[in-house]
Amino acid sequence: MTDRSSCRAEPAVILGGWLRQMLLVLALFSMPISPAVAEHHGHLTLGVFSYRPDYSTEQRFQPLARYLSEATGQKIELQVLNHEDMRAALSRNQLDFVLTNPSHFLVLRSERSLTGVLATLIERWGSHETSSMGGVIFTRSDNTRINELQDLTGARVAISGPRFLGGYQAQARELQNVGVDADRDLVLLSVGHQDGVIEAVISGQADAGFVRTGLIEDLADASRLRVDRLKVINSQDLMGYPFRLSTRLYPEWPFVALPHVDGRIVRSVASALLALDGEHPAAKASGIAGFSPPADYQSVELMARNLRASPYDQIPTLSWAEFWEQYRYWVSTTALLILLLSLAACWLWYQRYTMARQQRLAATVFAHSREGVFITGPDRRVIDVNEAYTEITGNPRDSMIRHIIRFSEAGDEEAILRVAREQGFWTGEFWSRRANGESFACVLTISSVFSERRQLTHYVGVFSDITALKEQEQRLRRLAHFDPLTGLPNRVLLADRLHQSMALALRQRSRLALAYIDLDGFKAINDAHGHKAGDDLLVDVARRMRDVLRDQDTLARLGGDEFVALIVDSPGRDLVDGLLRRLLAAAAEVILVGGTRLQVSASIGVAFFPQQEDLDADQLLRQADQAMYLAKQTGRNRYFVFDHEQERSIRSLHAQLEHLKEALEHREFVLYYQPKVNMTTGAIIGAEALIRWQHPEHGLLPPSSFLPLMAGHPLLLQLGEWVLEEALRQHQVWRELGYHVPVAVNVDSEQLASDHFMAHIRHLLERYPTLQPGALTLEILETSALENLGKTADIIRQCKALGIVFAVDDFGTGYSSLNYLKQLPAAELKIDQSFVRGMRDDPDNLAILDGVIALSRAFRRSVIAEGVETEEHGTMLIKLGCLLGQGYFIARPMPAADFPDWLASWRVPDAWRLAAERVSLP
Repeated sequence: MTDRSSCRAEPAVILGGWLRQMLLVLALFSMPISPAVAEHHGHLTLGVFSYRPDYSTEQRFQPLARYLSEATGQKIELQVLNHEDMRAALSRNQLDFVLTNPSHFLVLRSERSLTGVLATLIERWGSHETSSMGGVIFTRSDNTRINELQDLTGARVAISGPRFLGGYQAQARELQNVGVDADRDLVLLSVGHQDGVIEAVISGQADAGFVRTGLIEDLADASRLRVDRLKVINSQDLMGYPFRLSTRLYPEWPFVALPHVDGRIVRSVASALLALDGEHPAAKASGIAGFSPPADYQSVELMARNLRASPYDQIPTLSWAEFWEQYRYWVSTTALLILLLSLAACWLWYQRYTMARQQRLAATVFAHSREGVFITGPDRRVIDVNEAYTEITGNPRDSMIRHIIRFSEAGDEEAILRVAREQGFWTGEFWSRRANGESFACVLTISSVFSERRQLTHYVGVFSDITALKEQEQRLRRLAHFDPLTGLPNRVLLADRLHQSMALALRQRSRLALAYIDLDGFKAINDAHGHKAGDDLLVDVARRMRDVLRDQDTLARLGGDEFVALIVDSPGRDLVDGLLRRLLAAAAEVILVGGTRLQVSASIGVAFFPQQEDLDADQLLRQADQAMYLAKQTGRNRYFVFDHEQERSIRSLHAQLEHLKEALEHREFVLYYQPKVNMTTGAIIGAEALIRWQHPEHGLLPPSSFLPLMAGHPLLLQLGEWVLEEALRQHQVWRELGYHVPVAVNVDSEQLASDHFMAHIRHLLERYPTLQPGALTLEILETSALENLGKTADIIRQCKALGIVFAVDDFGTGYSSLNYLKQLPAAELKIDQSFVRGMRDDPDNLAILDGVIALSRAFRRSVIAEGVETEEHGTMLIKLGCLLGQGYFIARPMPAADFPDWLASWRVPDAWRLAAERVSLP
């Protein structure tokens, strides 16, 4: 089998050939064009060397000649010539250009001066393209005697002629490599052309044949040959090469210009050849993929020299000057090799020295690492542990050596080590137990160490005590799933239970009811008696309503005075009616708060599931919400069951959506910008784009008056795309004015889930190519991010690669877990303004703020607080470690035109600077 690496020419020869080609190309394109050169009269002639029957070669390359005629404006005629006819035509100067095989090119170059190779042919086969060729050695498939190159000794071999590279010389070179002399050891039968070679082998006139690559495939494609009748000898399996091959590869046919052709025409033809695309009709008709810049034909020359083939069949005399001229690259390469060997010896010494240093460093790291480290053998027996291991587990080092390691409280060490052995490592979290019996949480990574023979030699385990983080996660999970005031499930936990209950109802063919509860008169009590009385009232009402429900039912607080009761497994309407009446009675009981008798009532809207039409949890909740509003409108202190007749009211929604669509078309929407600042330095870190509707009749409308109407409607996606584009346009305007103000845009969950979201982002970046990384921030609600955490995380990573920053808005109102933060690679957390506003009066809000700020610091996230409405808010936030803020005290949302004036007038309050200085003190 031929060594494939041997098909590459020696580096020095390749370098020399490459330099000569570059000089040739430079000379070709630097030839001066005289204004006096006249148009070439008559026609030009392209001679193509014939290796197949003339009609076949002419049919193949006639489209190429027509293409060159059209591309250059010169009529180019095609002549298909054999070796002797081409030599005669050249001697009579009847040819202007030649397309021939590489070996024949060497002969022509030795006999007459040639301008050089203009381009190299690129063959096409199906979807493959190649500018390399070689030879195929084949015999009949039923020939059992010839299986290897050595078996050809004494065989009758059909060839097209000794001057063909792919038809003889490439194969002769491979035979030479295995000690077989083609001229001496083979019985050569010259049959004229290569189609005849295949016919001679199939008919039995010859035992084997030599043809160029691609011929067998061409004949098979033309249904003139059954491939299964042939067997390829010394088959080469080169990835990406489309043809059967027995030899190394050489450059494809060169396209050569004769010296007498005008330089302008030569350049025109060269340009046309290199411009020929594989999809051009001429290329397709010729079965080629075009032409590439001239290849390096040194490998062909070396092969001809080794074979002593023409024009190297005469042994030349060689002087010392000629020796240096011819072999200076070899001599230089040998000297360079000696130098490289010396450098390699120095490098090996340095490697050993470095390895020794690394081993000393590894021992130091092992001893002083604050993570616990243990090393075991394949049998799990401990070889060594570090000091941190003994501190974390409480097990002395001496008691662990040569004992079997046990690190999992569940006792699944074998399964963990099996994964580490198969995959190279295992990492995960689990609970373990200290020497005193105390449980602790840890994150462990076990790596397998293998010898050079891939035999397992050691296990290395590195672990950290994360008990404190787990406890913090539990506290945050409690805050994330339960209302801190009433202890009831919050919106996130309700959504989870509602999804599960709806799925269970469908499987068990049962019913559930969803009751949306709003307290009547609560706002008046809150305003009259204060937030403390209002909170006490909410806690008592929540407790009494929870008591009237069954254990399997859920009562959740959505916020303010709004609650939702999930009544599952309701066999009939009577059960639900009874529970609803008891809820109304419980909410209406008189409460004594601070010696004052307080009383509220409740309006309840109810929706049942399943229904005749499919609907999801959000739709069911909206139905209950609509029914609750009808209960309020019809007198309060009652419940109302959602009826599909209510859909009449939706008609008005469609009309409103049409108005919104017209507003978007008439550009009635505008963006206001609210600054985001560093409260300690006063630096402007960005501006959040907030949409408003400049209504022609009602004036400027806030987003709450129109965005809810668009929920679930395609118009919301169109509006979101407009906001993104308008914000980037304004950022560009500010940059041109000299203000570098990054912009932040809120992204709706529906917009984020759109299949076209990333395509639109990339389109905008193409429209604004000067946009700097970090100049655009996309803000998404925490609850929206949780709807499809995997997809959201993937989109954030894609945006991050484009230089776009992602922020989680209203952080703290959703499932703020460590796992959630770990999976969601957002760069910024925005604390919900409700926590900031209530931080002075509500210790729970202050605790949530402190926990979120600590969590952001632990996960290396930037944190910014919304709702900074007073100077005291900013002071308290700075003391907690939150330095970035946004709110009405800093600036209200403003038109873009007012932003430069605000920038000029903005100053940091002295109280904030003083708070920052005190925080920075040791």
